[in-house]
Amino acid sequence: MISSIVPRQPHFKKVPALRRWSGLLLAPLVAGGSLIFLSQGGVELASLGGVQVGGAIGLWFFVAGITWLALLARLPRPTLQIAKLGLILFALLWVAFGAMAQVVWLQWWLIPTRLQLWLPLAAACLPWFLASGIAQQETKSKERFGWWFAQSAILIGGFLLTLNFLPQLGFMFLLLPLFPPLIAVLSLVVALVKEAWIAALASALFFGWILAAGFPLSS
Repeated sequence: MISSIVPRQPHFKKVPALRRWSGLLLAPLVAGGSLIFLSQGGVELASLGGVQVGGAIGLWFFVAGITWLALLARLPRPTLQIAKLGLILFALLWVAFGAMAQVVWLQWWLIPTRLQLWLPLAAACLPWFLASGIAQQETKSKERFGWWFAQSAILIGGFLLTLNFLPQLGFMFLLLPLFPPLIAVLSLVVALVKEAWIAALASALFFGWILAAGFPLSS
């Protein structure tokens, strides 16, 4: 298993709870406010990046993730080995969910135009999943449920708040029912791997693929 070969970081110290939770609560407000500001400035968020709403979602996660990371004030050092393990973990997630998705709910294989969107969307989502991984490191098993519930509720609430001011992003509703099961799976990845960068890289690549596959392309 990947968890058995993950290089642990002995210098890591658990981030104080105040910084972890305040970041999670504040990040969606900053992200939503940023999208509203950009929309008022004339940015076409609905077609940002060439995919309907998906680009706006990626931007939302980027701003929220950077905000959360700034409040955590903790950034583990990535290594080449960690990057390789993150790619392996992404491949496992891709196979495990992609094979079934292609049959029952999503056109999983990306056409060339969508494939070009995948890495930019994944890069935009990386700060959020890295912050989530850092915040959950060294937490006890019984705390994992609380983190899953809090992230799911706050993500849904944050996107609903954004939609209240930006109704043109209504396609976001397609993603909201996916948050609880998706966050549960990715939180399990964090718990098993116990290394924030590996879990974040795999999660961001996987979530970016979902965004690239799941939303209509802009004309």
